[in-house]
Amino acid sequence: MKPYFVLYTKKRCQWCRKAINLLNEKKYPYIVTDVTKNKEILEAIKTVFNHSTVPIVLYADNDNSRLNLVGGYTELESSFDSIVGQNLPPAVENVE
Repeated sequence: MKPYFVLYTKKRCQWCRKAINLLNEKKYPYIVTDVTKNKEILEAIKTVFNHSTVPIVLYADNDNSRLNLVGGYTELESSFDSIVGQNLPPAVENVE
């Protein structure tokens, strides 16, 4: 299975919407779970991943054996290319 992102979001959260829009723009697969109405689950997820705000963005690696914390929208935006590696420019050899 291809790597993908998991997002825990809340309604009316501008940063959650921005994270979803970014992944749509990059055409990268993701799963969204809205935790607006379930504070207990949200608090448990915050505790497990030691992240206090939404969205909580996780990344399932190549073998999908674990979820890695990316952070929130800001971390997703700034580190997307290094996380997935698919949009990085090809390596160029130094030719003399």
